[in-house]
Amino acid sequence: MPSRQLGVGDALAASILSLALFMLIGAQLAAQGAVGIMAAQLTSFALPALLVTRAKTGSFAPQGLRAFPLHAAAAPLLIGATLWIWNLHWVAPIGADWASIEQIAKLDTFFALESRPLWKSLLLFAIVPAFCEELLHRGLLMPALCKRLGAPAGLVLAALLFGLSHFNLSRLLPTAVLGLIAGGVRLRTGSLWPCMLLHAIYNGSLLVAANSVWAPPAYMAWIAAGATTAGALWLHRTTPMRSDLFL
Repeated sequence: MPSRQLGVGDALAASILSLALFMLIGAQLAAQGAVGIMAAQLTSFALPALLVTRAKTGSFAPQGLRAFPLHAAAAPLLIGATLWIWNLHWVAPIGADWASIEQIAKLDTFFALESRPLWKSLLLFAIVPAFCEELLHRGLLMPALCKRLGAPAGLVLAALLFGLSHFNLSRLLPTAVLGLIAGGVRLRTGSLWPCMLLHAIYNGSLLVAANSVWAPPAYMAWIAAGATTAGALWLHRTTPMRSDLFL
């Protein structure tokens, strides 16, 4: 009978499978339009997590999809809506030269809103990625690493792997920061739902801002950082630590 404990080996197996699927078919699917982009996310991120979970536990149900206090939803909403601003001003410039101009231009074109309606872009680049990527990274990889290495080291390593999984060096550090904060939310709540909510709001806010004529001025980064901190403090005060669910 399958064991219900998911370990580091299981998490690494899911990560390797994710990488292999992305290299073999994910990139090709993503070039086929809206349906292909969704299929690439489901195939490259959600499917490996679900298959490894099924093989180990005998169920396709991810263990992190559990309820969390609804009052705590304010925190991931606030964090997701403000994190992108200070991440853009303070973190993104560090790795701005780590990717070629061609890579950056291709990425900008890929996310441009002119080619599709806003609702479709939010579905493709905010909602679906938040669900699929969180299943793998905060649902399987991060808990296993935290269990083996301890919460601080596991959290940081999982965040770096999350950044690397996007295959763009200019996005490595901002994406890793997102992964680090989403991981903290997972440790606090024990649930994937607030991580998915934070991730979707972050991606959606960044997507709209990237296609807007308005750019947040530098002083907004300080205000946004304060709001992000307020969200983290709210979560800390209102939600008991639930890392015991997987540590």
